[in-house]
Amino acid sequence: MRVDKPSRLPLQLVQRNALAPPQWLSVPTVDRPIDWEDADPIEGVELPSGPLPLEELKEVFGRDIHQTPAAQLAYNWCLSLIQYRRLSGMLVDAGVAYPGDPNHPRISHQFGMKALEYLRATFPFDEETAAQRWAEREAQRLETELVERGEKIGIYQPVDAPDELQGTPEGRARYGPSGLDAIKAEYDKTPVEEYKPKFPQGEVQGGELEPVGKTGWLVRREKSEWLKRYEEKAAASDFKEENVGSVMSTFSRIWPSALVVAAVLALVTIASQYYEPPSRAARLFPGTPPAAATIFTLIGINLTVFCLWRIPPLWRFMNTYFYIVPGYPRALSMVGAMFSHQSFTHLALNMVHEDVGRANFLAIYLASGVVGSLASLSFFVALRAWAVYSLGSSGAGCGIVAALCLINPRQNLTPIFLPDVSIPISTTTLLALLVAGDVILLARRGVKSNIDHVGHIGGYIGGVLSWWVLKQRGDLGRRRSGADVAARRSFFPKSNKDHGGED
Repeated sequence: MRVDKPSRLPLQLVQRNALAPPQWLSVPTVDRPIDWEDADPIEGVELPSGPLPLEELKEVFGRDIHQTPAAQLAYNWCLSLIQYRRLSGMLVDAGVAYPGDPNHPRISHQFGMKALEYLRATFPFDEETAAQRWAEREAQRLETELVERGEKIGIYQPVDAPDELQGTPEGRARYGPSGLDAIKAEYDKTPVEEYKPKFPQGEVQGGELEPVGKTGWLVRREKSEWLKRYEEKAAASDFKEENVGSVMSTFSRIWPSALVVAAVLALVTIASQYYEPPSRAARLFPGTPPAAATIFTLIGINLTVFCLWRIPPLWRFMNTYFYIVPGYPRALSMVGAMFSHQSFTHLALNMVHEDVGRANFLAIYLASGVVGSLASLSFFVALRAWAVYSLGSSGAGCGIVAALCLINPRQNLTPIFLPDVSIPISTTTLLALLVAGDVILLARRGVKSNIDHVGHIGGYIGGVLSWWVLKQRGDLGRRRSGADVAARRSFFPKSNKDHGGED
C-alpha cells in the first residue's frame, strides 16, 4: 500500500482556503480514452458519462470547491484517475491518494475517497476480480523483469525454444530427465503402509541434517491429579460471576475493608505512643541492633508468605486473604496483601529500612501499607475493574520513604555504598519526583499497568500522615545517644556495646 507522502505542491484538492490561484490551473486538457488498457495510469480513463459539469462536481466534492474552468478540469482528472485504478485493479495497490507531480496536484486520501464513493455509486464494477487480475499481471511483470535482469548479468541463458515446448517431450529431450521427477517416481513406488508402523516405534532415521543423539516428540507434561484438585478448589472461591457486577454496591465492597484499615490505624497509633523499648536482657537477640531485628523480622514474615504460595493446599486460603480482588474483596486482605509476594524480585524491591525508631517504624509501615491497600481497592472498584488483583508491600515501602524524606527535609541524598558522596537533591524534591512519577504512569497506563501505582500513591499519603502524627506528638525531636546512633548505621557493629534502648 502506498504511503501518502507530503508533496512539494500545496494541497489543492481540498476546501478553498488560499487567496493565491492554485498551481493546477495550468493542467493541460487531455483527451482520455474510455478503455483503461489504452489509457495512461496517471491521466486516467474518461468516465462513460463524460466530464462532469460544475454542479455535479459540487455534489461530489463539496459546495465550496473552486469554480474556475481549470479547476473543473482538475476535479474531472481526479475522477478519471480513480476510475482507471478501479477498472485496472490498481486500486488495491495504489489506493485513492496521489502524491502530486509538476503537472498534477496532490490528492489527499479524504478527497480521493469522495471521488471513489461517487464512482462506486454511479458506475458499479467488480473491483475484487479486477484486483485479482492486477495481482496476476504484476506477478508476471516482476517475473519477466527478474528473468531479463538475470539474462543481462549472465545468471540465465536465453533459450531459443518456444515456451510451449517447455515441459513437453521435446523440451525434456533437449535438457534431459529431471532429477526431482526421478526421486518422486522412486517414492511413489513405495507403499505408504510401510512408513506408518515406523513412526510410533521411532525407527525412521534422520538424514544429514539430523542432530547426533536421540530425538523425540515434545509432549506437554500433564499436571498431576492432586495439583488439579487444589487448583479447582482455589478457583472455587467467592469470586464468581454472580458476585461480580451490580450484585454488590460500591459501598458494600469498600466499607468492611475501610473498617479494618481504621482499626489498624488506631492500633498502630496507640501502640507506637505507649511502646516501651525492652531492656537488653529481655530481648530475644540481645546482640543484634533493634533496627536489624525489626527489618529481619519483616523480611522473615514476607519470606514465609512467599513460601506459602508454593504449597498447593493453601492456595484457596492465600487467594482469599492475601489478594486484593475488587470483584469480591475481603476485609482482612488489606493486611494480608501487604505481606504477600509471588516473586522474589518483588519481595526484594519492597523491603525498605529507614532510620526511625522501632515502634514508629512499624507504625508507619503498617499504616502506609493498609492505606495503600484501601486506595488500590477503592480505585479499582470505582473503575469496575473486577478481575484486577493487587498484592505486595509497595505501599508500605513508599510510606517509609515519604516519612524519611519529611523527617530530614533539607538533607541531600547519599548513595548507600558511597557514604562520602552527596547528591545536591533534597529529600523533599525526591519525594515530589517519586509521587509525580506514579501519577504520570497512572494517567498514561491506568489499569493496563502491571504495577499498582494507586497503591504507591496511597502509601505515600499514609507516610505523610504518619509523619504529621509523629510531629504533632513531638516524637521527631527526641535524640538518641551517640552509641545508639552508631549502632543504627550498621546491622553488625564491631563493638559489643549495649543496644538495649530504642532504635
